[in-house]
Amino acid sequence: MSDDKPRKSRSDAELVQTSENHLKYEVDMLAALTEAIPKLGPEEDESFTSWGIRHALLESFAVHARTLLGFLYSSSPWEDDVIAEDFFDDPETWRKARPDKSAVLSKIHRRVGKEIVHLTYARSRVTKEVKKWPILEIYQEIATAFRRFLDLAPKSRLGSSLRKTVSQPDQGETGLEARQWTTPISSWKDQRTDSSSSGWTGPNPGIYS
Repeated sequence: MSDDKPRKSRSDAELVQTSENHLKYEVDMLAALTEAIPKLGPEEDESFTSWGIRHALLESFAVHARTLLGFLYSSSPWEDDVIAEDFFDDPETWRKARPDKSAVLSKIHRRVGKEIVHLTYARSRVTKEVKKWPILEIYQEIATAFRRFLDLAPKSRLGSSLRKTVSQPDQGETGLEARQWTTPISSWKDQRTDSSSSGWTGPNPGIYS
C-alpha cells in the first residue's frame, strides 16, 4: 500500500503500452458488459447455466467498474497499481480536475468486496432496495470521468486506440457517442428483467435480488 513517498516516474513508452493494452481492455470490458447485460432473457424458468451466465456478467461488470474507479479515483494505491495520476507531471492536475465521485460510485469498492469477491456475513444484511446495481448510471458516470481524463492527459502518453475510445457527448439520450461508451437505450427499456429504473437485479438473494 502506498505511503507518502513519491511514486515511481513512468516513461511515456511504458504509459502508452499500458494504456493501449490494459487500460483499454478495462474500458472495452465495461462497455461490452453494459451492452450485453440488458440482452439477457427473462429470469423466470431459466436454466442453471443461464443463471450462472447472468451472475457471471453482473459480477464481471462490478469488478471492472471497481478497477476503473481505482484508476480514476486512486486512494492509497500500491506502487505497482496503474493510476490516472501517473500520466501527469503533477498529480494534482488530475486530482483537481476530475469530477467528484458520486454517492453511487463511492459505494462500489465496498460492495464488490463484501457482496462479490469475499464471502461475508454482510451479504445477508443487505436490504432489498440496495441490492440492485444501477448499471447504466455507473457506466455513464465512469464514462464522464474517463472522458475528462482523456481530455487532460498528454496525448504522447496514451495509446492511439485508447484516445479514440471516448468522443464528445452528442445530444442523444445517453449523451455518449462512441461505440465503446454507448448502450442502446432501447435495450434498457425493453429487455432488462427488472423494469424499474433503479437498477439491475438477479436471482441470488445474497447479492442481487
